[in-house]
Amino acid sequence: MAHRELTAVLPHVRAAAAGMSALALALGCVAPSAHPRFPEPAVEAARVLSEYSRVPSASARPILVLGGYMDPGMASGSLTRALRSAMGPQAEIVSVSFGDCTSMAQCRDRVMAATLSLRNASPDCTFDVIANSMGGLVARYCAMSPEEVAACGLPSPAPSVALRIHHLYTICTPHLGARMAEGPFGSPMTRDMRPSSPFLECLDGALASATYALTCFAREGDSIVGTDRSAPAGIEPIQFDTPPFEFAHVAAHRDPRILLVIVRSLRGEGSLPLGE
Repeated sequence: MAHRELTAVLPHVRAAAAGMSALALALGCVAPSAHPRFPEPAVEAARVLSEYSRVPSASARPILVLGGYMDPGMASGSLTRALRSAMGPQAEIVSVSFGDCTSMAQCRDRVMAATLSLRNASPDCTFDVIANSMGGLVARYCAMSPEEVAACGLPSPAPSVALRIHHLYTICTPHLGARMAEGPFGSPMTRDMRPSSPFLECLDGALASATYALTCFAREGDSIVGTDRSAPAGIEPIQFDTPPFEFAHVAAHRDPRILLVIVRSLRGEGSLPLGE
């Protein structure tokens, strides 16, 4: 089974990882945190994911993967490949990237177009959504009802419908605004990602009536979004240390520990305990 007794080498891996982390802290690469930590090193999570690839498991519903800001498909493609490997070739996965989008409305339209055939085939079609960075905001936008969109004055094509989401998993998403978006200049999309922007306020207003489950992941040292901004107000993100000499935000979608939590949930195997 996936979680067998750890081999004798794992304590040495942990010790090496701890030593590298200490060096990274000393060099200022990452900052310490009192948040809950994932109990196993990334190498063990990767091993478990590899074992899952040999035991496919059908997902209960279609999986929708969303990329981030200016991502031409690298993050969304990497997530899709990892999920398909862990879930099996029969998993129904729709992947959407936003590399050439110039507005949140255009991103929303792209998601609705990509999911149209599945939604037409089954009006009650519900998705599990794995969203990287800005993709989490797009998912929340897609899940808003036409009435909520209109009340906020956000662009919405006609006819408009809400995307039905069962569980939304977000990876380093700027739910409370992105640090890198705070400058005086920027595009309409980066302005939407500034703290307390009208767009984010609309999303937060709709969150109170949202029916989907929301799980947020963050990584220490995320200077692009901000570790403390990776979940909406009132929601505690699941936080991970960043491996030494790795970019906290850019590489988050490849973190096997994050992927393992998501895959276990999609496979109906429950969550893993988090250590302190």
